[in-house]
Amino acid sequence: MKEFPSTVFAILLGFGFAGLSGCASPEAKVRASTDDQFFWKRSNPYPSQIGASAEVLNKEANNSKTERVSRCVDAFVLFRAYIRPGSSSEQIGAVLRGATWLDEVRLDPVGALGGWVPVFAGRSDTIFVLYAFPDGRGVSDWIIYFVLSSFEARYEEDLREKALEFLRGTLREKGVRLREFALCYPWCKIERFTKSGVGLMVTDEGYRVESDDR
Repeated sequence: MKEFPSTVFAILLGFGFAGLSGCASPEAKVRASTDDQFFWKRSNPYPSQIGASAEVLNKEANNSKTERVSRCVDAFVLFRAYIRPGSSSEQIGAVLRGATWLDEVRLDPVGALGGWVPVFAGRSDTIFVLYAFPDGRGVSDWIIYFVLSSFEARYEEDLREKALEFLRGTLREKGVRLREFALCYPWCKIERFTKSGVGLMVTDEGYRVESDDR
């Protein structure tokens, strides 16, 4: 079994600390560097009405006969409309109740970072990446990054299992919380959800930021 570090500190390689000064801690500087890359929405980003309950979205995502893209959209809408940073496993499990589609995702802990990620993790946090309905190679163009706090495990397999338990609402460690998450769409944008707000990163020059600021 591959041993995994008990804590993960997110270092964004390539961005460094150049140009950052003052008495802020290294961790605060990394957070600021990450935050500065996003356009932060000025109004409430959570839709009051989306036309489908979490139960309906889970059922649609569970249906293997449904087109893959539609199932990915359902999973993203579940996170975007119903899951909130700061939630416990029990709260997440209430949203993802009956979500057997989680059996079809690829979920990996992010250890020693070799590049940029769209989320921030502190010293006691762990980053995970969820590939929605991947192909036979384990690849998906619909990707969710999320950060869990106060999360301890010795091996990758243990981290993976505990992260899935957290999403299903069955994790016994009651102190673990969802710090933040980012929805990486296969076209045009990344949405980063934090307790402070929602940040938008445009990855397609033809995408209009104004259409998301509402």
